Amino acid sequence: MEATVKVGMELGGENIYFPKLDRGTGALIKARNREIVAEYHKKEITTTKLARKYGLTQRALFLIVKKVQK
Repeated sequence: MEATVKVGMELGGENIYFPKLDRGTGALIKARNREIVAEYHKKEITTTKLARKYGLTQRALFLIVKKVQK
């Protein structure tokens, strides 16, 4: 609790993003991202549902698609 208060006092009002730490290793993330891109291109599911399926925001989903396509 004390650490939370310190962070709040120091960064209060700022937008901060904390990535999920339970997503696995780099290899698992790369495999997940390839799956996301494959599903995205099939267009069988909306981007909203696809993002929810993988626990991502739509913005994160689009960034993954853009990055993997390069």
